[in-house]
Amino acid sequence: MAETQRVRVTSGGKGNSTISHSRDEGSLSPEYLRPAADLLGEAFKDDPVIRWMTSSMPDSTRVAYLPTYWYTLLNQALLNDAVLQGANDWSCCAVWMLPGKQVDNPLTISPMGLTALLWNIGLGGGKRMLWDYGHQADVCKRKGLRDSNGKVIKRYHYLFVMATDTAHRGKGLASGLLAQYQEQAAKDGLPIWLEATTAASRNIYARCGFETVQEVRMGKGSHAESGAMYAGGPGVPLWGMIWRPSVDAQ
Repeated sequence: MAETQRVRVTSGGKGNSTISHSRDEGSLSPEYLRPAADLLGEAFKDDPVIRWMTSSMPDSTRVAYLPTYWYTLLNQALLNDAVLQGANDWSCCAVWMLPGKQVDNPLTISPMGLTALLWNIGLGGGKRMLWDYGHQADVCKRKGLRDSNGKVIKRYHYLFVMATDTAHRGKGLASGLLAQYQEQAAKDGLPIWLEATTAASRNIYARCGFETVQEVRMGKGSHAESGAMYAGGPGVPLWGMIWRPSVDAQ
């Protein structure tokens, strides 16, 4: 728990929250998970990568399931000491994984949690989420997570997910949460890694100091750029991005 407390950030402004959690504390209260999951479900309903992952489901079923999908993933992340940020009464949220932590930790997978999610999205969806996505993300990480001497960086902060409600975009909520966490990462002297799933989000992260390492394609030959199944399609783009603390900030 000490490490989780160390990276707690203080959110300024009305309606902002930051919650750090350890799996030793048990399940996190739904009052925190539900608004974040509902926000993510709505924000990612047309996201190409999420649509690609869940493309085995009928579209109406997929959209209706997304809040549960995200609720499960958020709980899984928080059981592995994630940091959950919310701004403007959950009009924007971000989930961060601490260095050395991962969402798909086998020690925290339960039949009612990630296992049930994988069952719902189907065998193909499970493969896309756990194997295909992870493989492509690792391709980017092997290229980008290196220091000035070319040595692999093993400790870094990871932005698992971030979203802003459509009605509140353009107000600086996402960049505000990013800036708060960048301040903490700079104190740690560690980079931040993320994968952008749309060109719009890639551009937001770029304005906040993230550099694109590589673009990769998922579902090439089987999916359209929208993430829907499409034989011979170009696949879905994904951008690996990194933010590095400046020497002066360390």
